[in-house]
Amino acid sequence: MKQKMLAQLLFLVSLVCLAYETVLFRLFTFFFGYHFVSLLVALATLGYGASGVLSPYCPRSFKNMASSLFLGALLGSSVAFLFLPLDVYEFFVRPVQWVYLGFLLFVTFLPFFFHGLLQVTAFELFPELFPSFYAVNFAGSALGVLGALLLLSVCNEVHALFVLIVFLGLFVLEGRKRFVVFGLLPLLFFPLRPFLSPYSPSRALFTLPETKLLRVYRNPAEHLEVFATPYQRVGWGLSPLFQGIPPESLTLVHDHTDVSLFPRTVTSHFCEHLLIALPFSVCKPERVVIIEEKEGLAVYTASVLGVSNIDFVTQSPLFAAFLRDYVPSFPAKTHVAFPRKFVAAREFLWDLFVVRIPVGRATVFPGSFSFVEDFLLTVEGVQDLFRALTPEGVGVFSLFLQNPPSVLPKLVLLLREALGEMVVREQLIVVKGLDFALVLVKKVPWNEEEKKAIFQHVRDYSFDIVYGPWGEEEVERIFQTGKRYYQSVCKALEGRKDEFFDLRPSWDSRPYFRNFFSFRNLQGALGEVGKRWLPFGGAGFLAVLAVLSIVGGFSMVFVLLPTFLRKRGFSLPRFRFLLGGVCTGVGFMGIEIPLFTYLGMLIGFPLYSFSFLLSILFVFSGLGSLLVFKAGTRFPKGIFLGHAIFLLACLFGLYLLRGALVRLSPLISLFLVSPFLGVLGCFLGFPFPLLSQSVRRFAPDLFSEVFAWNGFFSVIASLLVHLMLVFWGLWNTFLVALVAYSLFSLLLYPFFSR
Repeated sequence: MKQKMLAQLLFLVSLVCLAYETVLFRLFTFFFGYHFVSLLVALATLGYGASGVLSPYCPRSFKNMASSLFLGALLGSSVAFLFLPLDVYEFFVRPVQWVYLGFLLFVTFLPFFFHGLLQVTAFELFPELFPSFYAVNFAGSALGVLGALLLLSVCNEVHALFVLIVFLGLFVLEGRKRFVVFGLLPLLFFPLRPFLSPYSPSRALFTLPETKLLRVYRNPAEHLEVFATPYQRVGWGLSPLFQGIPPESLTLVHDHTDVSLFPRTVTSHFCEHLLIALPFSVCKPERVVIIEEKEGLAVYTASVLGVSNIDFVTQSPLFAAFLRDYVPSFPAKTHVAFPRKFVAAREFLWDLFVVRIPVGRATVFPGSFSFVEDFLLTVEGVQDLFRALTPEGVGVFSLFLQNPPSVLPKLVLLLREALGEMVVREQLIVVKGLDFALVLVKKVPWNEEEKKAIFQHVRDYSFDIVYGPWGEEEVERIFQTGKRYYQSVCKALEGRKDEFFDLRPSWDSRPYFRNFFSFRNLQGALGEVGKRWLPFGGAGFLAVLAVLSIVGGFSMVFVLLPTFLRKRGFSLPRFRFLLGGVCTGVGFMGIEIPLFTYLGMLIGFPLYSFSFLLSILFVFSGLGSLLVFKAGTRFPKGIFLGHAIFLLACLFGLYLLRGALVRLSPLISLFLVSPFLGVLGCFLGFPFPLLSQSVRRFAPDLFSEVFAWNGFFSVIASLLVHLMLVFWGLWNTFLVALVAYSLFSLLLYPFFSR
């Protein structure tokens, strides 16, 4: 194969492969209710690591077919997403679902394997052109990420996969084989979508009588279905004294997994009987901001009770489009913005804010709810919220209650950390209906008139007091709960740990308010497996650990096992090189995945954060690698030894900018952060080329083994790093990465300095 032809082929396959990875981002969202970016990275690194290790065992004829095999693997994974009956709702009652998950992950990793095999083949045929091929591969990858976003803007995810197959097939296949590709074109006109569980809202709603799909909204990062559901009634927090039938609703399904109800019409009588009416009735605010309350009840109630200036904030342009098309009389000014940024960059102060705590009730099944970042429900985010209030303003948090209590005590602990124990203890009021509660906190102490009005409102509408200045004898009298919620609030105010849940306050460096899983309760969680359809107490988090086991098992079989089959004796240089490969894998993952989380605070949509980060790291890591190859043995020793320090400086610079960036628009934030990410990406591109250069000089027969250890620990680290982020936070994860890179410099410096 000629050099130019091979370079063109590598560019095209790289482009399609990274476009495929970006589309996978969305498909996994539909399956897990979360993007699961660490799983994506793990599958990619598994494919590339396995290709490097297994390449010596592959005959030349097989390697020459790498691009065609890549095309076949891409088609196979597309078919799997269409027809494989993977049902995350049944993970804990039907063990065969774990087999389906393993099969899906296997076919998903295959395109990355053949992409890696093509790279290895190119490097073997023309080793002197290694830097050029490396740059071509990175350029194609960066364009693939951007191309995927363009593709997803005009077609859905399954159609996008088939477009990629047709596009590449026209270049890869020859002669009559191209007719196979043309045969796929009619599929683009069929309403294809990934296999969805019968229990998923997108399918289950059709079982309701007279249900009709009105419209589908979509963009690259979201999917919204609007259903007419005349027998669905909306009325969270409705008084038991309400006489009548709650209003009919439209049902909105976000990304096939998250459901909200929106009323077709409301009456003043209905709104006055809602629990959310209490703060508007008592406090009589003039200017209110309501954040991500997708049922619209808070907005309608505020309007009915005389609030003239209502700001409604949603980060979903699709939900805003739904309001524009179906609710033209919506009584609020709608802002499409990332809520944290909107609050931090406030143009004026509000008298009252309402924040819905977004903890799903059904999304607990895969445990992925624990991984959802929320930068508004952090200590810093809550402080921004209260800074946006007038001096006598009131903060209102609405939430669904759980038994045993989890969300309520975690919110109280968060408020305690953000505002101070005495402020919360003296100025906190919690009221509830049957299963819906409001947490109210005023910036100054409640006056006697307000206390009396709140107490009277609760009694008039037969709600319950959970916590407030009225004494224990007044709490939880209507709905007999054994005062469990009152006790959970008191326990949280004292800062005591919970025996079941992880209730630590979330911070910007650990923005996972929805993670309640505690390893202290692991034995109890394991005892629930197979006994319930929906696991109790966050036991669905075990699905995440199961994914780690499956991918780790693949990595053992395809990466590490072939290496162990080559019997080698111990030597200090071999140990240094192998440990160096481990350090580069752990270090890169320990930087990349936390950076993705950090960018989520600046951009909002995970897909855009992922695409931006991936593109800039590809471009600048490729540039850093080229600098290494051009410098050769003249690479500056100071940079080699101080590599971790340079990384720390870049990360610290990003941290110092955090306060300013969160107040700016996403585009300006990205413009300001890009130089830091570019320099960081360049430094991240140094270690592995330096390692490969040292290995080729001093022990060329060890290169595949070093590659294997690097690939294996990259796979494992990508998932473990995500777990570290959830439990220990961003900076502890960065610290592990910096220690790994420091150890790498110390291990390799004796070889490099010769």
